[in-house]
Amino acid sequence: MNKNQIKKFFILYFLLSVTNNLVHPITPTYITLLKLPDYMFGVLYAAMALTNFLFSPFWGRMSDRKGRVYVAFISMLGYAVGQAGFGIARTPEIIIFFRLISGIFAGGFTVSALAYIADVSQGTDRTKYLSYYAAFTTMAASIGFLVGGLVGDLNIFLVFALQVVSLVGLGFGFKYLLPESLNEEHKKTGKLSLFERFKIFSWHESKDLLTPAVVVFLLTVMIASFSTAGYDNAFNFYIKADLGFKPSSNGIIKSITGLVGLIANFTLNIWIIKHFNGRKAIITIFLLAALSIGIVVMVGTPAWFIIANIGFYLFNAMYIPIQQGLMTKGQKSKYGVLSGLFSSAKALGMILGALFAGIIYEYGSKLPFYFCGLGFLIAGIVSYINYLQYKKIED
Repeated sequence: MNKNQIKKFFILYFLLSVTNNLVHPITPTYITLLKLPDYMFGVLYAAMALTNFLFSPFWGRMSDRKGRVYVAFISMLGYAVGQAGFGIARTPEIIIFFRLISGIFAGGFTVSALAYIADVSQGTDRTKYLSYYAAFTTMAASIGFLVGGLVGDLNIFLVFALQVVSLVGLGFGFKYLLPESLNEEHKKTGKLSLFERFKIFSWHESKDLLTPAVVVFLLTVMIASFSTAGYDNAFNFYIKADLGFKPSSNGIIKSITGLVGLIANFTLNIWIIKHFNGRKAIITIFLLAALSIGIVVMVGTPAWFIIANIGFYLFNAMYIPIQQGLMTKGQKSKYGVLSGLFSSAKALGMILGALFAGIIYEYGSKLPFYFCGLGFLIAGIVSYINYLQYKKIED
């Protein structure tokens, strides 16, 4: 493995994660400015997650044929188009259309990143780099929230412009600065029909991967993603609509939670990876996430609400790299296909979680938190079942 190559990868993806999160802190303000219904925060996120889900397998197939860097480059340019339209549109229908466009290309980021790491590492190094990737993207997301919130206090439409210009610049940066990780001998050469390119699921490519244990694992990915997406979207809107915070306040809060996540990934997660079975550890983390949400819904004052949320985001940041490491554990090939399945399961959870949170928010602003806590509890139970499946296989 070329260490200079992996350094370039982390630097570029760090900058990309900052850029991708610039608009998030201003979205609640944007919704209220356009006088859209409260549930639109869930609908807009779900629209993007829907096409992310539909196109993630496509990007997985393309990355196995065209390369990881190629997919990242195309994804960034397409995402820039979608975000430009999101910032220009003024009616719900047009806004949703451009969120769908953004989601088509957003799937390429995760697929290409996870497959890139799988290409250039193996064994414990792979788990370590996946943990680094999760930590860097978590911190970068916090910086993106902070910058987007501060700029949004001045002018929210300036944030859209900043994001679009940065996406285009980074796209060409990826193309010309980052070496391709997929070797020519590992590229798939078989031609795909139009139907095969865009079909959501390929039994031929996935049948040897989809064992009962893998299917249950993907179910835990979906449930955890449902809970994270629902919670995160409800939290972002709650602190604007119910607590009256400015976009910059949202950014500051997320920068603090991002720092907590970064510290956890570089300390607790590395320690867990070295000393514990990841399939057992993730059960405990899911249950602690559920417990922390229980504390969140019980506190009353805004200050204690924010403090309690930091506890949740700690466990939320911890489970992601462990889950990503478990995705490729025991696999020796088809990283693109597997990354596509993983991303699809995650995106399906994002769709359902965000949409559900938006709908039930109308009936009670804290209801999404209750249901997301229940989701993590279920994720912990299903993960225990999955642990028993793998224990039986390994024995």
